[in-house]
Amino acid sequence: MRAALFLLGLGVFGALAPGAREGRNGNAALEAEPLAAEQEYIAGLAQEDVPPEIRAALFNNLGLARFATERFAQADSSFSDALPWVGSPQRHALVAYNAGTAALASGDLTRAVAALRRALILDPSMVSAQVNLEIALLRQRRGDEDQQPEKPEPSPFAERLKAQADSLVERREYERAFGLMQNGLARDSTVAAFGEFIQRLGDVAEVDSDTTSLPLP
Repeated sequence: MRAALFLLGLGVFGALAPGAREGRNGNAALEAEPLAAEQEYIAGLAQEDVPPEIRAALFNNLGLARFATERFAQADSSFSDALPWVGSPQRHALVAYNAGTAALASGDLTRAVAALRRALILDPSMVSAQVNLEIALLRQRRGDEDQQPEKPEPSPFAERLKAQADSLVERREYERAFGLMQNGLARDSTVAAFGEFIQRLGDVAEVDSDTTSLPLP
């Protein structure tokens, strides 16, 4: 995962605006003392009439402070709070990338994918967002695979039933084979070990039934 996040500046024309002084103090402390920086950003956000550009920077940079102390879910929340206040598409892409990367670090893959895709829509050239999106999607796929139940070990009864169904299939008696396996599954749960076979058998039986029911030319 690429975890280099983006700091937002406070704006050239907002040096004396509410929240700007605390933002500068937080930025100065961020690398060495992220907890102290966090308090400065929070103090800046508590000011009245903070301009949107500065509010966006304070929320975003608060996320950086929390990410630096490995509070990834809180960092994601701070970045998300910044998004409504961000003006330009370029800055919006940076904050969305930050949010997606923090969500990825916290294990919230659904949020990570959504935010990183948002970043790439706004800036398709952002390589770091593409890399992290691919990581998030890969972890999602692995998670889906892990959640698949393990196939049970078929019992001797299930093995005999499968052999009988194979014999019926050789004679193209698909409906009988499908019914045999379904009835067996009701008696013995380990017949589920042949779940894919039963599914294919059901599909073939349905097609075969539809075909044989057509009127002869």
